[in-house]
Amino acid sequence: MTDLIADIGDLVVLTHTITIDGVPTDPSSLVLDLQAPSGALTHAEYAGGAGLIAQDETGVYTFVAAPDEAGRWWYRWAASGTAQSAEEGSFQVRRRRVESSV
Repeated sequence: MTDLIADIGDLVVLTHTITIDGVPTDPSSLVLDLQAPSGALTHAEYAGGAGLIAQDETGVYTFVAAPDEAGRWWYRWAASGTAQSAEEGSFQVRRRRVESSV
């Protein structure tokens, strides 16, 4: 697996697919926790179309992160109810080498 490397200012799309016996399935509840290198935590819950987690199609969900600090970012998806799943991962954000006004 190739490690995702991003820069400050990039948008990082995190995707989670939930299946039961290979069939895409929607869970009763879905949350995502995203931890910045500093330890700051962002908690997002799927709320049926409202909120930070979007549903792309049955069983497929995305969250768009806008990392604002360099270092290793960690995330954990957790689904429960009608379909249970969990997935953890990380991505690396490079530090700025050139300071800019943007």
